[in-house]
Amino acid sequence: MKKLFLLLVIFIGCMGQEAAFVQFRLGNENGEIIEIPQIVVDKSTYLADMLETMGEEVPLLPPGFDREDIDNIVNYMQTEDVTEHKALLARLDRGRLHNFLRLLDALLFEERTIQDLKDHVFDMETIKELSALGIACELFEKSLKHLINTDKKAACKLYFELEDGNQIKNLLGNLFPLWQIQQRLGQVNNQDPSVGHIGTVYSVAVSADGQTIVSGAGDNTVIVWQKKDVDEWQIQQRLGQVNNQDPSVGHIGTVYSVAVSADGQTIVSGSGDRTVIVWQKHGEQWHMIQRLGEVGNKNPEVGHTSLVRSVALSADGETIVSGSWDNTVIVWQEDGGQWQLRRRLGQEYNDDPSIGHTDDVESVSLSADGQMIVSGSSDFTVIIWQKHGEQWQLRRRLGQEYNQDPSIGHTNDVESVSLSADGQMIVSGSRDNTVIVWQKESLEDYCAEMEIS
Repeated sequence: MKKLFLLLVIFIGCMGQEAAFVQFRLGNENGEIIEIPQIVVDKSTYLADMLETMGEEVPLLPPGFDREDIDNIVNYMQTEDVTEHKALLARLDRGRLHNFLRLLDALLFEERTIQDLKDHVFDMETIKELSALGIACELFEKSLKHLINTDKKAACKLYFELEDGNQIKNLLGNLFPLWQIQQRLGQVNNQDPSVGHIGTVYSVAVSADGQTIVSGAGDNTVIVWQKKDVDEWQIQQRLGQVNNQDPSVGHIGTVYSVAVSADGQTIVSGSGDRTVIVWQKHGEQWHMIQRLGEVGNKNPEVGHTSLVRSVALSADGETIVSGSWDNTVIVWQEDGGQWQLRRRLGQEYNDDPSIGHTDDVESVSLSADGQMIVSGSSDFTVIIWQKHGEQWQLRRRLGQEYNQDPSIGHTNDVESVSLSADGQMIVSGSRDNTVIVWQKESLEDYCAEMEIS
């Protein structure tokens, strides 16, 4: 498809300010000689120049054209002899040539750009006709979306009429299913607690079975939303109280992060009150089982000493990981129904990169097997922590502390991290406006790439 755009751009790029209206002749499907106006100074120069520039590597269109076909087009456009036209036409697929040049005419004569065509809504018959030529399917994305939104039956008909492998058919299939608002949970700028949150929603999570949504917000609460039927969600329970100041009830600060267990029976929330709360479901009700750390805590042996910005829960529900603005990550382990601070990764308000993060920890992610933790920080880096026996070790830092070289890593705070299920890929998002995909590579792969053996 890039070849298509390159070819069209070449055609457009050959039009100068001195261009004038000229005529060139070509044949239609019936072999008749017709005249089509074109805005070019020399009606063959742009093709000839393209051939000379590209050599044998010519971006041909439609598919199936070869170098000889393009040479024939150049010769055809240069001759004024009708007999010679017919001889040349006999060596070309006239149907493809006619439609191809018709599309070029729309670009050149009507002075449209590729973006103009992308913005144009073609009718279904035109889409079918041009798709048969292998015209870049990207040109029809807006048209196909319009068709889907206005006449799904026609879209289905078109899909089944096209042959397997047709690019338009593939694009049409990729545009389904349509993503649309099923339901808004709460109201915009809501101030009624019975409707939903009344503060900024900072975090959401969904259960593995898709039946429960959990949200945490600046109103100090967690809301559990339950699926009532196929198209409707409703508040099942609010955990804590709006703008709560009673620690026995729930958080007394903004809830910045939530996570839900694979079985949907445990919720973990992290808050600006410096604590993590474990909520468990009994029957149809949720209850606060344990608070990890203490509200307003200043003792690192107890828990975090600054707000908890991110939490994660292992697949088996036995390990909780929390990241805080105290520059550390804490691993909490379940033991006999109670959660214990098992290990602090890094040091409180640390400034030594060899130990851990040297700025706020903004995000944490835990591998499916619970053996790897990834954390992202305002020190611009991502750290991989690996479990060895009962100990956790800093395995690798991705990027450099307060880095300003984009080739090395992020150049601003890392706000979010995620780890793939197989632990082979890490994705990080930053205030530098980028997402970085970090791929695991073995020494053998690296040496092979460097041609070292």
